[in-house]
Amino acid sequence: MTFQHTTDHQVSSGLNTGSTRWLVLKALRSLGKATINELADVVGVAGVTVRHHLTNLQAEGLIDVEAERRSVGRPVHIYRLSHEAERFFPHAYHLLVDGLLDQVKDQLPADAIDQLIDGLANSLTSDLRKALAGQPEAVQRQILLDWLDEQGMTARWQDGDDGPQLVRYHCPYYDIGARHPEICRIELSVVGSVLGTGAKRLSCMQHGDSACTLVVSQEGNSTGEGTHA
Repeated sequence: MTFQHTTDHQVSSGLNTGSTRWLVLKALRSLGKATINELADVVGVAGVTVRHHLTNLQAEGLIDVEAERRSVGRPVHIYRLSHEAERFFPHAYHLLVDGLLDQVKDQLPADAIDQLIDGLANSLTSDLRKALAGQPEAVQRQILLDWLDEQGMTARWQDGDDGPQLVRYHCPYYDIGARHPEICRIELSVVGSVLGTGAKRLSCMQHGDSACTLVVSQEGNSTGEGTHA
């Protein structure tokens, strides 16, 4: 039985699991390094076709190439994946995090876990807080959006009756949050930490809502749940 998993990066770059382009990358990952002829044999296409895809993949920074001198003849071009290409392959990070959280929750009380998450948020945003220091409120909010986007948590601001609302229509840790809802506290802690304000959750995709929404207030820098206690 063959299991296929397509990542978001694959979709955005046209790397579906049946394309020759994807098969070339997959073969390189399996072989470690290879020549054009070796890749052609593994993928089952002509060498000229492999060369065409390698040229494009190299231009996109997904493969590296070096000339290897051999005892006879001209140097041979050897291809290998770049570090950038690894993002197109599925990883099991969520399984490791899920198991780690199980162990932590078995050994620590709930308040200690909250402190741990708050400490993690402070650590993650140390440079961000420096970038926000002294900036006008509007600029701070935009910088926060840019940082969240870099972390895979694209969001937007909207006005709300209780204050500015940070809205996100996807959850980067949805699978983990289903078993460990306390992981959602990270976002609350991040917003409260970098803006120096309070943050309260109004909606959460883990509870069946269409979006995750935080409301930012000026009533201190505490964090908490709103409609979903």
